[in-house]
Amino acid sequence: MKIKRGDIYYIELYLEPGKISDHNKRSNGTLSFTGVELMDAIVSAGMPDIYLNKANKRNRKEEIYFKIKLFETYVALLPNGELLFDPARKVYLDSTEIGAINYWIGMILITVLGKKKYGYEYMVHLSMISNFSSHPRIKNIDFFQLMAKLHTNHRI
Repeated sequence: MKIKRGDIYYIELYLEPGKISDHNKRSNGTLSFTGVELMDAIVSAGMPDIYLNKANKRNRKEEIYFKIKLFETYVALLPNGELLFDPARKVYLDSTEIGAINYWIGMILITVLGKKKYGYEYMVHLSMISNFSSHPRIKNIDFFQLMAKLHTNHRI
């Protein structure tokens, strides 16, 4: 697939089951987004520019190109605009390579979800906030307890 700025893409969303033994898929609608929004997520997934110095910004060009090509190579586009993993392109890869591909595609798509559905400007790993913040106010345990409470109360 080739990402096009004006095209509309979508993915199906599913709810995570409450029990580990429950393997039923529960549809939670669809998430639609433009090619521009997808490219924005590719650029900002994991490391938004706000955390980079000038030297690193110049070097990021190759990283961004890598993520674009990775997404375009391993994600298939159906005629109706739905995005799907293309397992046929991964048959010769080992599990570590497939894991890395799935990691980046997941990071990109969760960034689109966070920006579109929840209005987040950036989504980064908690460890990155601690590393770049001069006075980190978030502690790992507090964050995870907060997320568990939100999940229980609001069914995220």
